[in-house]
Amino acid sequence: MIPGLTIAVFFILVIYGMCKIDPSLGPKSERFTWKERVASLMDVMWIMVIFIIVIGGLTKGLFTPTEAGSVGTFAILLLSIAKKDIDLKRFITSIAESMKTACMVLVLITGSTIMGHFLAVTEIPLLAADWIMQLPYPPFLIMIMILLIYEIGGSFIDDLAFMILATPIFLPVVVKLGYDLIWFGGHYSYFL
Repeated sequence: MIPGLTIAVFFILVIYGMCKIDPSLGPKSERFTWKERVASLMDVMWIMVIFIIVIGGLTKGLFTPTEAGSVGTFAILLLSIAKKDIDLKRFITSIAESMKTACMVLVLITGSTIMGHFLAVTEIPLLAADWIMQLPYPPFLIMIMILLIYEIGGSFIDDLAFMILATPIFLPVVVKLGYDLIWFGGHYSYFL
């Protein structure tokens, strides 16, 4: 929760600062009565219900993150149909966009898997681990460099694909440095 709240606070500060510099980015709106405000909550009620179902089911262990995403997507689709916000053409367009993204991720994962097998056969990770171990830096500094590489790589490549690509290279280094693999796994997943 802390990283999410930190990002939210920074978003608020950036938006507030930009609106102070250029007030036209966030002009004042008209005033609404409390009755109008409460009535407008009905528009977001169903979204809140879907949110509670998805997050509640996820935290209670009723379904996995993948299943939670599917449940949320299906619920939003039903809500869009009920509100008549989507027609057949827009539905097909959204399916096509989803397929493009899914295919892109699968191609990246396939390429990363092939690269991982290549690295295993050529023993590049072991050579890299030996080279990194000879660097005259303390282990915590090497670990910070590895995490920065994950931060930068995860910013440009899909998270899962980069993890599959980089883990075979850095795992032997982390083992030789003597770090707990559970600790390493938790930290690099945070940076991705």
